Amino acid sequence: MLKSLRFLLLMLFGLGAVHARQAEIDSANGWGYPYDSLLRDLSQWRQSPWVRVDSIGATVQNRAVWMVSITDSTDSVKATEGRSGGKFRIVAHARTHPSEVQAQRVANEMILFLLDTGNASQSLRRDFVWNIIPMYNPDGVESRFSRLNGNKVNLETDWSTKVMQPESSALKSWFTYLYAGKCQPRVALNLHSDQVNGSRFFFYHLPGGTSSIYATLEQDYINRVRSHFPGGIKPYSQISSWPDSTSVPDNRLMYPEGFWWKTAREDVMALTYEDDNSYTASDFDKTGRAIVLGSAEYVLGRGVTIQQAARTRGSRIVVGQWGVEIRSRTAGERWELRDLQGRNLVSGALMGDTRLDWSALPGKGPRILALLGGVEPPESVMLPLLR
Repeated sequence: MLKSLRFLLLMLFGLGAVHARQAEIDSANGWGYPYDSLLRDLSQWRQSPWVRVDSIGATVQNRAVWMVSITDSTDSVKATEGRSGGKFRIVAHARTHPSEVQAQRVANEMILFLLDTGNASQSLRRDFVWNIIPMYNPDGVESRFSRLNGNKVNLETDWSTKVMQPESSALKSWFTYLYAGKCQPRVALNLHSDQVNGSRFFFYHLPGGTSSIYATLEQDYINRVRSHFPGGIKPYSQISSWPDSTSVPDNRLMYPEGFWWKTAREDVMALTYEDDNSYTASDFDKTGRAIVLGSAEYVLGRGVTIQQAARTRGSRIVVGQWGVEIRSRTAGERWELRDLQGRNLVSGALMGDTRLDWSALPGKGPRILALLGGVEPPESVMLPLLR
């Protein structure tokens, strides 16, 4: 009780201001946010009743790789008031490349938003387990290496080597452990910052290197994040990767996203986010908030507040708490429900506007509802997971 009260007072009267002032001091040395600054913030965050701080392993130079876990006290696998089933999990790691301090700023702001006392943050803690690693490569940060760890290895491309670095081995083992559990990750983010383009964007994996279903899911995810920071994050088409899967050896497997694609395919949305890497970079709070809200909405398939039906602007498919409404505009249209492997689960013809209750839509996992035929362009949406 005393811990909860002390943290609430910090949140209300000083933690945000202290964090902002210290961020300015950390950035003044031209590098920004060393390991000591992380330890300082960890000591503040762990005062929250919703935070657990753990180490997932040790670095080459025996520094801890710290993980911040945020959720409320309700059972992660059972229903509770306001939640009809278990929680979902979202994971993120930042500062793989030490010079990309902006990525850590975004991760820190994600944490601060999740610890807010507002209704949205309360819902996010109730419905999710958030695991965030703000500084994945502390040895590189302390050694002032731009992209390398204590052994002068780039951790970003270490995932397919026979003898992995201790940091990447620890993260891969942790991912494997989580995916084998009951509360599996649904989104896995790899936070970076880009010195070339001077903008914020996600690396979009092309269908040739993943699947057409996954590409559709990527677009849905990125659009949801962008909706919370209009004009702040570039469209999914800004930067693309993985044009095909024909390289030998498979270059995709060098990266954390390659691990997730091989392990979970469409079940986990694994993406690299790049923030602006420049001295004028800013709005980390807006970016962190957008990533948190967009990630949650992607997983739930609806707004975080869950007060009204989710509605895609201009869409003919409207997803609500009761089911799905399809607005027919021309003759010859039909709807089709598919799983993430593209298999047809059920379909039907449209005879005017149609309402489909959840009971008429089989399956509880991620599914795609497509609207086909007629003269309008095809349209599809991902349906929410049913608990």
